[in-house]
Amino acid sequence: MTSDDGKTNDAISTVEKAFEVFELETARIDPDVYADAVETHPIITEALSTLPGFIKARLAGSFGRKTHALLLKDIDLVIYLNDADGSYFASPSDTLLLVADTLKGCSLVIHAEPKVRAVEGLLDKPYRVDAVPAIAANGATLLTDHRPDDGVEEWSPAHPQGQVDAAIEKNQSCGGNYLPQVRIVRAWNGQFGPNNKVLSSYHAESGVFWALDGPCGHAEATVRSLDYLYEALAPGHHVADPGNPIANVDDRLEDSERLAARGRVGEALDAARTAFEISDDLEAMDAWVKVFGPSFPAPSTDPARVVEGLASGATFAVGTGASITQQGEPFIRPRSWRSR
Repeated sequence: MTSDDGKTNDAISTVEKAFEVFELETARIDPDVYADAVETHPIITEALSTLPGFIKARLAGSFGRKTHALLLKDIDLVIYLNDADGSYFASPSDTLLLVADTLKGCSLVIHAEPKVRAVEGLLDKPYRVDAVPAIAANGATLLTDHRPDDGVEEWSPAHPQGQVDAAIEKNQSCGGNYLPQVRIVRAWNGQFGPNNKVLSSYHAESGVFWALDGPCGHAEATVRSLDYLYEALAPGHHVADPGNPIANVDDRLEDSERLAARGRVGEALDAARTAFEISDDLEAMDAWVKVFGPSFPAPSTDPARVVEGLASGATFAVGTGASITQQGEPFIRPRSWRSR
């Protein structure tokens, strides 16, 4: 249940509960926007199904992987086409133009414009749709690579479904905690605004993928993820694409950008390690605010619910702080994190 201000009615008495509330209330996109997007993409697909050789459409990108956070920028729809006569392969640009013309026939689309790999469809909504034509050749999925300014006009291999499958499998192996954890890290990465992210969203997401190898709490998973990204931003290191591990997601990162990103990740990692080592939950919550900003629930940012949690009898005083118990059992802190 949520209140009129969109917040849950749950009291917050542990760090892990604070992470759960942060993921639900801050990291996730507006539930009304999500519901609208779920209704929208089948309508777009129906319009694109009139393309010659249409086989199917599959959701891809962060919306398809269910890793979108903060705001929904776009819905990626991969449009698989049968290229029996080779006409699509012969001209990536003509393929994009055909997809654009077809997309314009959808009543929801205001404007459609071909880009490098997709046709951007503008909607009267806070998000757009990206229609990505795809054909199969020699067992590979090929997407358009249309960059006229660079003299590039070709089809190149890509693995959009591999990225979706990798996310599903990782979430299962992590006991369902992977997708929420990605949204948490992407919320940290995006808290500085869309033009001031520490890393690209998929770069940050991929770091979480490789950092986690099984179930663990969100506090530890955050430290693991930042630690992995910090090490992977060192000179000569890279982050592999979860959907295609022989490729890297950060090959285009300039040395100066890598150095700057490593510095910012390092600052967050230091703050996260400090917060993780604090045994008092209330103090730890406030320490995590230094990582995630004022939207992270803590005594200093959301005293009403934290006080409610304290008043519920779930705590007992120890010194000047408070220790948390769960159903009469002592609260056991996770293991200490290794020092850098």
